[in-house]
Amino acid sequence: MALPATAQTRDGWSADRHTVAARNQRYYKQAYTNPGIERRIDSLSQEIRQARRAGILTRQQAQNIRTQLNAAERSYRALARNGLSRQDIRNTNQQLARVQVRLDNRRYAHNRGDRRGNGRYARNVY
Repeated sequence: MALPATAQTRDGWSADRHTVAARNQRYYKQAYTNPGIERRIDSLSQEIRQARRAGILTRQQAQNIRTQLNAAERSYRALARNGLSRQDIRNTNQQLARVQVRLDNRRYAHNRGDRRGNGRYARNVY
């Protein structure tokens, strides 16, 4: 007597073994999103907005940094569709670190004193 289709094995594997194997494949591709990266993207976006409002960044500078952040976010979303490997997470974090460095450099350039010794907040005495 033949077994019903649901009870038959597929290539020596039962249906239960296939679901277990499918669940274990997510070990390499950890998850579809990474909360740390999501928070970092949100905080960078907020920092760019705050720097623009405070006058630290010009509109063009903010747009350039935001373009770099959007490119990093787009690549993260594309990688996250299929699951994120450790290398994908590392590459995304490196892209976000480059955005952070660029933003920090602009902040530092805005706040440091000029070469004549007059700092940004120094009083002009004539």
